[in-house]
Amino acid sequence: MRQSILLKNNLDPNSIKTMMPQKVAELLGVEFVVYGTANITFEGTRSYGSSSTTYKDKTEKDKDKSSGKEFTSNSSSTVSNYDTAIELNIFSDTGSNLYSVSRNGFGNSLDTYDGTLNYLIKRSPWGSKNK
Repeated sequence: MRQSILLKNNLDPNSIKTMMPQKVAELLGVEFVVYGTANITFEGTRSYGSSSTTYKDKTEKDKDKSSGKEFTSNSSSTVSNYDTAIELNIFSDTGSNLYSVSRNGFGNSLDTYDGTLNYLIKRSPWGSKNK
């Protein structure tokens, strides 16, 4: 429904960025407008590896053998790291900024923005965790 209102007014997401929040609220017929950005930067990868070797001596029943047993295990992993920054602004239909916050993401995975955004919304003036 709201998207059709935008299309009727020849608006797309890029053109809305240049409009004042008061005008967007008026066009959509809403009381609040939320503007936000998520900047996600790839920071590279890190590789981790380990190797473990254990040696088991001969047992009493293997005394006639010349050596014990050696066990080796290896493991490695590669992790991609991302830096995420979220900015959230809530404006009223009069154009006044009611809430503005910026925060770096919690963690370094690609989907870190999701948890960070939920955290910010819960702590907004209308969120369930607002004090």
